[in-house]
Amino acid sequence: MIKQYVFPPKNWAEVSRGMIVSKEEKLKALLQEKRWYFYDTCALMHHARPGCSEAMIRYIKKHQGVVILLQTIVMELNSIEQDNIILQGHREYIRKIIDNDIPVIFMPEEDCCGILPAVMKINRGERNERFTYAIRQLRGGNSGIGKALDALSDADKKQILNGKPVLEELGDNAIKKIRAKKQEKDSMGEEMIFYCMIMLASLLHPMVVLSDDKSAFDRFCRTETYIKEHYQRKEIQYYSSVHLCHMMYQQGILSENEVENFLKAAYGEGMRVSFRGITARDVDTEEKVESIEDIAKLICEDKELRILI
Repeated sequence: MIKQYVFPPKNWAEVSRGMIVSKEEKLKALLQEKRWYFYDTCALMHHARPGCSEAMIRYIKKHQGVVILLQTIVMELNSIEQDNIILQGHREYIRKIIDNDIPVIFMPEEDCCGILPAVMKINRGERNERFTYAIRQLRGGNSGIGKALDALSDADKKQILNGKPVLEELGDNAIKKIRAKKQEKDSMGEEMIFYCMIMLASLLHPMVVLSDDKSAFDRFCRTETYIKEHYQRKEIQYYSSVHLCHMMYQQGILSENEVENFLKAAYGEGMRVSFRGITARDVDTEEKVESIEDIAKLICEDKELRILI
């Protein structure tokens, strides 16, 4: 049976309590906080586990961050198998973030086009042009957005991609049509994060993707290059849990005794974890697969360790 993605979950009223949902409050939080953290589904599920959640909250709070949950990510978190709800562990983590005075923005992706004119002079034609360029940038390869476009009518696809002036707000109507075509195990969650990063790049705040999906990293790199080229942005990052663990140890958020426990909580007891990085023994960045115990030892003892993803 093909999995259907729906919104809202049955327990959305409980899950969303305390989230920032109005356009005015979203804009205020985006401009006020120093760093934006876009949560991918897999990373949120990992960080919700005991052993990760407290450290992540300390980390985000230390950097005066705002957490952004896109509608597509909420759809992925929604458990159809468990009667169309956000599972208890995941909603408790979201609640814990909010209760620790970290702003959590719920962001339907179409909101980006409503936020832009509030902070810059940009008319509908210019917003539509930016939307079209963003979708063109993200549709390549085996992308979820590309698959969604292929499932649309020829007229809809032409309107989205040809860049010709239209009267409607493409970033509202078309993004809803694309999101409605989400398929199981596609990469649309990450790509919608990249879409929002492109659309909001003019706001000039540091943007961080929290994700353990390494398959999306190359697409992130292309998005990063696009944003830097077109918007002169520099502070754009993609952090996996192992990368976060290394940084949190360096910043004193995790003690030496907590490093291994964090990794076990995030990835699972007895798992081997892949990461791209360079150690004191290497001459260049390599893809590595190590036991959690060995990674913890590297993090705590290798002063030259650098983790890319």
